[in-house]
Amino acid sequence: MFGNRFTSTVTLTAAVAAVLVLTACAPFADDELRALVEEAAPAGSSLDCEWGKSTLPQDPDAWYGCWYYSAGSLTTVSEVVESQLTASGFVLTRRRTPHMLQLTATRGLETVCIDVLEPGFSRGRNTGSWEVDPAADEVFVDVWSSKPQSFAELCMELPAWSEEF
Repeated sequence: MFGNRFTSTVTLTAAVAAVLVLTACAPFADDELRALVEEAAPAGSSLDCEWGKSTLPQDPDAWYGCWYYSAGSLTTVSEVVESQLTASGFVLTRRRTPHMLQLTATRGLETVCIDVLEPGFSRGRNTGSWEVDPAADEVFVDVWSSKPQSFAELCMELPAWSEEF
């Protein structure tokens, strides 16, 4: 009696889940965070992104992050990212260390965190050198934000890791 109805429900649920995964619209994806983070990427960038959520009190409720490799030097790529963000009304805080530029972009209550990492970096705020390997003529750009705002603002307060281990 329940066999066909159960099978149909399972098939429909699996189909909906497959569509969500294939369209990169996980049920917890946050469109506001996605738009905010993608605003920091140069037009036409090929982004790899991930998002998540948590119910743990020490973690953000939701986060969204993207990364990409970009041809150019730390200085030239950083200037492009900074120009794009300031043109969109963001106020920037910069922290430069050898092989890395950390940007915190704020606009009203929105915060976006950006690390531009060149070959030779050890540790960004969100990325370790063992995770990525930019070529000599490119940089790795890591962009993220989270909710609630208090977690997003933390990217300003994270210490730069020592370039010497």
